[in-house]
Amino acid sequence: MIRISLPRSDSTSSSRTSSLNEDTLRKYIDQIFERYDPNGDNYIERPEVKKLIREIAFKRRKRVSEDVIEDYVENFMMKADRYGDGKIGKE
Repeated sequence: MIRISLPRSDSTSSSRTSSLNEDTLRKYIDQIFERYDPNGDNYIERPEVKKLIREIAFKRRKRVSEDVIEDYVENFMMKADRYGDGKIGKE
């Protein structure tokens, strides 16, 4: 499982903070794709999302039925799959 600590924003220049947050977000996305895009095609597909959700449940020591996992996958894909093609792009 990937562990990432996001920095808290401070009262410094908003452009610097904005840039830092964008850089941090890009690094976070890169780490997710390194972990969950094993074929390196810059897409995370439904089976990979399912693996991610299972790992989150395991880390939190939650027993989750396959139906609940499928509900989470479906909800996540509806929100993140911009083009309805069953993939989440690394845009």
